[in-house]
Amino acid sequence: MSKEAISLILINVALFIGLLSYFQRSSGWNVLARNYRSREPLQHAVRWFFVSARMGRREPNPLLGVQKPLVPLRNAMNVAVNEEGLRLSMFPLFRLFHPPLFFPWDHISTQSCSGLSANWIEFHFREAPWVVLRFRKSMAAELLQYTPPQYLTG
Repeated sequence: MSKEAISLILINVALFIGLLSYFQRSSGWNVLARNYRSREPLQHAVRWFFVSARMGRREPNPLLGVQKPLVPLRNAMNVAVNEEGLRLSMFPLFRLFHPPLFFPWDHISTQSCSGLSANWIEFHFREAPWVVLRFRKSMAAELLQYTPPQYLTG
C-alpha cells in the first residue's frame, strides 16, 4: 500500500473520530452520561433499532440570543423500554464516546411541541434539565405506552 493511501485512511479515521467527539459534546450525550450511564441491558424490554431523534442542549447562544439547534441522530439510536425506564444506545459503528444511557421513568418529563412540518415530543431529564431529546410524536407515543401511569407527565 502506498504512503498516500495510508495517509488518506489515517486522515479519514481521524476525521471520523473527531466528528464523533464533536457530536457527543454538542448533543449533550456527555452530560447525560455523567448521571445516566447504563452498565447492563434492560431485561424484559421492548426494543426499537435504527431510531431517529434530535438531541441537544437548550441553552441560549450568548452571541445570537437564540437557542442552539438540536443535533440530528438519524437512524443511529437503539431504544429499549420496560417498566423501570428508558435505555438509549448508539448503533455500534457510532458508539465511540457514546456509552449507553438508562433513564428511570421518574427522571423523565415530556413536553408536546409542534412545528410547520412535524409534531414531536421532547423528553427532559431531571439530572440534566437543559438537555432535550426530541422524538417524532408517533415514536414517542410508542415509547410512552410502556410508561407506568404514575410517571406520565407533560
